Amino acid sequence: METLKEMGQIITKSLAELKVQKKTGFKEEEDLNKYLTETETVLEVAHKFMTELSDTAEAQNIQLAALKAQIGELVKQNKNSGTPDKQLTRRDLLNGIGKSVRVIRDNNNMDLIKELRLRPNDAKSMTDEWKNKGKIDWNNTGNKAQFGAPLTGPPDTGQYVINPIYLNELLKDARETSDMMGNVREMPMANRQMFLLNLLSNNFVGVWHTSAGNPQYTDAGKPEFGPRTELNAYTYAGYIPWIDEFEDDYDADVSLGQLFSESFSEAYGEEFDRQCLTASSSPFTGCLYETGALKQYVPFSFTSGDIPFDFFDQAALKIPRKERINCRWIVNETFIEICSRVRDRDGNPLYRNNGDARPARLGLYPILEAHVMPQVGDVKAGEPFGWFGNPNRRIIHGNRAGLEVRYFTETLPSLEHGEQFIRYRKRDAFKTIQQHNSLVLYHR
Repeated sequence: METLKEMGQIITKSLAELKVQKKTGFKEEEDLNKYLTETETVLEVAHKFMTELSDTAEAQNIQLAALKAQIGELVKQNKNSGTPDKQLTRRDLLNGIGKSVRVIRDNNNMDLIKELRLRPNDAKSMTDEWKNKGKIDWNNTGNKAQFGAPLTGPPDTGQYVINPIYLNELLKDARETSDMMGNVREMPMANRQMFLLNLLSNNFVGVWHTSAGNPQYTDAGKPEFGPRTELNAYTYAGYIPWIDEFEDDYDADVSLGQLFSESFSEAYGEEFDRQCLTASSSPFTGCLYETGALKQYVPFSFTSGDIPFDFFDQAALKIPRKERINCRWIVNETFIEICSRVRDRDGNPLYRNNGDARPARLGLYPILEAHVMPQVGDVKAGEPFGWFGNPNRRIIHGNRAGLEVRYFTETLPSLEHGEQFIRYRKRDAFKTIQQHNSLVLYHR
């Protein structure tokens, strides 16, 4: 009956994991539906296993029948349960984030650490099972992290990967402060490095087949691929100060969670935009400084604002027609202010604001205001300041799972002023591809 014992352990572990997830709660309906589906699947598998096993295990018929009835009742209750016991509010999420940071600092309440679904992230306790967000497996045998682990560090450092539910909420907050998140291509990364197929052009062509039988292969519909694109992820770290005296306040966990959320979302959102657009040094290069783009020097002065009305439309024509699909101008708002004063002979404005459910436009194409792009007052002759292209096809963001948090208390500022530091680490990759299908604006 070793098989029965092993299967029982698997079912028990799966149900325990689902119980922890249910206790944590759900913020989005998508997470709730996923939980209900996983629960129903586990229970149905267990019910099916017990039904088949009862036909051959005569010695345990009574026990199996009772267990089968119990699992069948659980399946019935799960299907009719509707919503879980707990619906997370914004306050619950902030409280959970703050409590996670605090328990990471103490690093001694293992029950609370497990309840918050924090995962130890050091060479002593890290295992390869971090990849499954539903698993919580504690391993203190000294196993080293497997290849593909999001972050690693020396033993006994007290660093943890936070609950993915909290990370999703933090990234949503960062999206509110970022101009580019949601406008570039997202690629999940399981390892530090990955290679992507590079589609040279948007040249898909459909072919009609009129003869009977299998259609004959034709080059007319074959996509054109270039060399593979290499995507490498690197670690981004930030520090958040915290005064230990604040912990005497009411709802200190909520305050700490609010501080962490605001600090992370503001810093990460701006850094995300910078790496997509204006980064000019290692480890990444933004689209404004990546080589290979077409160049367009503006034939006017920023101070006078004497912009030819058709300048931007004529410049966009340098990009092939198929590659102009979903293209947009990305510039700083100070440049948009100059364009808003330009009108044609009939009084029509060059720049049109958002209206009638349409995005703002500069001539014929939409415009995206990005505050990290150079302000016109800071742009010198020969320097770039604007970009035209399809960011969803040209800019790639590689996203690795996990956000690691560590609390630093034994520092000089802590001894002198009680100031402590929370460090977060996240791994990302950025890459601009096919720059020959984009255009960069330069000051004359």
